[in-house]
Amino acid sequence: MDLGPVRATELIEVESSGKVLILGGISEAKKLAQQLHDNGIPLIYSIQGNVRALEVDYEITSGGFSQYSDSTSSKGCSVSGLGIFLKKNQITLLVDATHPYAETMSVNALASTQNINIPYLQYVRPPWSLEELTASPWPLQIEELATYELVLAETHRYKRPFWAIGYNSLSHLVDKQPAHQTWVFRTAKKTPNEPLAFFEQDPANIEIIQEIGPFDIQHETKLFQRKQIDALICKNSGGNFNEAKLKAASALDIPVFLLKRPNKIAANCQYSSIETLFNAIIARI
Repeated sequence: MDLGPVRATELIEVESSGKVLILGGISEAKKLAQQLHDNGIPLIYSIQGNVRALEVDYEITSGGFSQYSDSTSSKGCSVSGLGIFLKKNQITLLVDATHPYAETMSVNALASTQNINIPYLQYVRPPWSLEELTASPWPLQIEELATYELVLAETHRYKRPFWAIGYNSLSHLVDKQPAHQTWVFRTAKKTPNEPLAFFEQDPANIEIIQEIGPFDIQHETKLFQRKQIDALICKNSGGNFNEAKLKAASALDIPVFLLKRPNKIAANCQYSSIETLFNAIIARI
């Protein structure tokens, strides 16, 4: 994604009295962090840290903010922990570039910035347009549903659905697997020793694949064929990063079921363009 006309070699002269904290979780966040760093903007980049380690030349924090919380706080571990982190690290601007489905993190981030009166800027990656997907050169059988319950109802007639929803979402599906189905999950996270412990159904009917993308269409097509997938279930994450699985589904005539996005907390400064967000940060520093 193009981050705008400013290039790394054209450093912006900025006198900063603090740091920017970027809450990451998507590819655009990493590009934004690198762009700011290349232009001399002090920053800390926050990641969950359970998928891959980043090799970058700017400061990173991982593992969540509950680790910094004051146990006596009545505002919740994540909120109080983030607030303590912001103050300790002299953060003067917070950029929320988390995953579109990280609803709780955005709520906590806004509350924390309001508590200490610093700006909160939010990036929301545009969702996939169902109209564009169905009218594209690789049209899809696609449906967007608001809840996992509706997804389960609509996919009940299939035998081997492929779930590309993230490991943490599995808890929403406990005890809901139809007996006639075999579920195939893909997760970037390394699963614990007993990843199926929260399922009461026979683990033989659940397969977890641990893979880290990005994937190309050849990989996705071969995977769906090898696993005999007859339905694809994923989140409406948007962006270009995950298009390969959609193209593979189109090529194999596999129907796609999207889990609708949650309503992110409304922010006064919300951006759908990284270029515009970059310029907004520069203007505020």
